[in-house]
Amino acid sequence: MATRADIRTQIQRELRDPNGNSWSDDELNDLINSGINAVSDLSPREIREDITYTFPYTIAQGAFGKIKEVTPVNSFFNIFRVEILDNNSALKETLPASVSEGSSTGWEWFNGKVLLPENYWYPSTTVLVAGNPTEQIKVRIYGYGRHPFLTNDVTATTLTEQEQQAVRVYAVAEALSRLMTDRANFQQWQIASGSNDITISELAVLANAARQRWFGERGRLRKMRRLG
Repeated sequence: MATRADIRTQIQRELRDPNGNSWSDDELNDLINSGINAVSDLSPREIREDITYTFPYTIAQGAFGKIKEVTPVNSFFNIFRVEILDNNSALKETLPASVSEGSSTGWEWFNGKVLLPENYWYPSTTVLVAGNPTEQIKVRIYGYGRHPFLTNDVTATTLTEQEQQAVRVYAVAEALSRLMTDRANFQQWQIASGSNDITISELAVLANAARQRWFGERGRLRKMRRLG
């Protein structure tokens, strides 16, 4: 998988700025993360997470009919399936989603938490919490989240090749648009890239072409979302 340094090098090549004379690494890094944010809206990351959840009630108190909220570690922005695992981590049942009548009818995604059905008998193991026997279950969650920003030059991105292409196109379009509003930087870019014959009007054409490429990439990226 590509790193931020790989993506930045490709962007610099497309901008005819391989030595970073017109755009600093920090500027391009910001554009890369802005592109990742934009791409995440269209082609989010698919995430699966297994969670061991301990009921907030002791066995003596009883958990049946009471609220059960599972908080994932991953940053989901949408959930499309919730499964209950048995004590050996094998699939026992896929829970139905709520039908907008509360979590008693099925699981519900609310405020960053998965609300499990209250009136359901879960396959559980018994653990001691503060000396009190308490039930513990295993839950598997499937959903969508944003691709993580790249904060260094060595961590590999979670983006696919197509998504990386879209990020590069986004960054180039934004960089050229900004160049149009900075005359001093434009003149520096003319010299550094060997593009002395390009006027500001011609740059506007290049920036518009780059923007149209981004619109095209957006259309290609739209992902059919799973509902369950």
